[in-house]
Amino acid sequence: MDIIYQLFFILLGFFSVSFFKKQLRQSDIVVLKWLWAYHLVFGYFFALFIKGDPNFYWDLASQMDYTTFIENLTTKFGTFFIFSFNYFPASVLQMSYLSGTILHTYLGFIAICLIYCMIIQLIPNNSYLGKLKIFPLIMFLPNFHFWTVSVGKDSTSFLFVTLIFYSLLNFKKRFYLAIIGMLFLYLIRPHIALFAFISIGFAYFFSEKATKFQRIFLSILVLSFAIIILPTVLEYSNIDSISTENIDNFTSQKASNLSREHTGSRIDMSSYPFLLKVFTFLYRPLFFDINNVTAILASFENLFLLLLSIKVIINKPIKAFKNAPLVIQALFFFLIIGALAFSQTLSNLGIMLRMRNMFLPALFLFILWANAYSDQSKRQIK
Repeated sequence: MDIIYQLFFILLGFFSVSFFKKQLRQSDIVVLKWLWAYHLVFGYFFALFIKGDPNFYWDLASQMDYTTFIENLTTKFGTFFIFSFNYFPASVLQMSYLSGTILHTYLGFIAICLIYCMIIQLIPNNSYLGKLKIFPLIMFLPNFHFWTVSVGKDSTSFLFVTLIFYSLLNFKKRFYLAIIGMLFLYLIRPHIALFAFISIGFAYFFSEKATKFQRIFLSILVLSFAIIILPTVLEYSNIDSISTENIDNFTSQKASNLSREHTGSRIDMSSYPFLLKVFTFLYRPLFFDINNVTAILASFENLFLLLLSIKVIINKPIKAFKNAPLVIQALFFFLIIGALAFSQTLSNLGIMLRMRNMFLPALFLFILWANAYSDQSKRQIK
């Protein structure tokens, strides 16, 4: 029976590509099918060779009774909600951990499809690094796939973050996707839901295309939502009340706790200046951080992203941001908020790679937009 489950999700992945054929060319459909095959390799590798929290999540979900399922589903957040999220496939259908990983691999792939569609619709032309086409090469970066296949919060939050911003492409028709994405993201990672909502509010508020009424309405809406969700975020983060001292204590404690895990990739960031912490979150590990094979792959990937980012900085990024579509502006705010928040609380490169993955689509899209905008401006000048 387990083989049937895996075959079902494998075929579903190939079939799901056709859902996007109205938004894409035939050549893009072919690329997405290759991306699914590539993504599956990471799914099977993770299930067979990586041991850790995902195994624990699945085992607990498979042993969960109905009463605990309802309790976690209706009153819990984060890890406890994920237990209930996996209850039906793990306990009711009795799928193995391997099949469960392929299920989550499929969820991560749907997010990748949405990101691909966003790039096609928002980026006017491809850009190059030297003679190398950036897209769709950027979609095959290993860590982009490695952290979106596991059973747990990473693959699910990645999907729902993407769903929220994808809905902005045609909000009138897709507002229900934003509601679904925000609801599930709130249950999985409340603070990320808050980041996403504030980012969208900022984008509308600073948008030159938004009317004065829209700005006032969005400001009230964002403030109201923030007030409603803030107690949950504070509870989830174990902060009793908002104060400089409490937040400082929280970040110090969080950094200390997280640094104990995966000690092989722990770094001492206590003496780092603020901007170096942000740089570390976004672009490390690099080659001077290598301690295993995965760090080598991550170093090549991060060097590639760093070179692309330098190219963006050289080519007047502020002007590119001002002329960007609202979706890209919202994603950029999301990237900045996430980088500022997590760079101050994490001191472990492995965990940074995991957490950064939610913000990679924002980095990808802004890099592609800024480079395309710069290239287009240069052609107009010529």
